[in-house]
Amino acid sequence: MAVRRIIDYDREATKITNLDQLPSGLGLNLLLVIDSPYEGVYIAKRWLRKMPATTRQGEAIVRL
Repeated sequence: MAVRRIIDYDREATKITNLDQLPSGLGLNLLLVIDSPYEGVYIAKRWLRKMPATTRQGEAIVRL
């Protein structure tokens, strides 16, 4: 079964680590992240141009 988790970014409740280490997104507003063991904390993986149909287990898409 195809799974796609989408999270709307909330500055107060969501923390994305290592975001400054990614190359600039050039205006992109979708970010692929990896779950961390802590609630509301994610690890940035890469910027996305379009919404993917699925994500792997432990990954999510954050709409910034």
